[in-house]
Amino acid sequence: MVVGSGSMSDSQVILGLDIGSVSVNMALLNNDCNVLQAVYVRHKGQPIIAIMGILDDLSSSPFSHRITQIMGTGSARALLSELLNAQTVNEVIAQAKATSFLYKQDKESGHHS
Repeated sequence: MVVGSGSMSDSQVILGLDIGSVSVNMALLNNDCNVLQAVYVRHKGQPIIAIMGILDDLSSSPFSHRITQIMGTGSARALLSELLNAQTVNEVIAQAKATSFLYKQDKESGHHS
């Protein structure tokens, strides 16, 4: 999936979506796991509409990216799997993996306490 209206680059990204009972959170990450964009939207009981709005905003972005992977967490992660063919993961496991990844980076850079 390609998003953005700008000229196509070799920028490959991972789209992460977390659908909870109140909000949709989105993060767009590059291959080095740096956050390129993040969005928080209250879905007001309409998570599909909120997701479509986020994807529309990405489509009108001046930067083009090739989404190579879509990951979903949260209480409605099965919905993401159905709608976007997203891979899903339990959010506690996702948080643990992210913490481990960031701790390792921090420790390697010498910034740990």
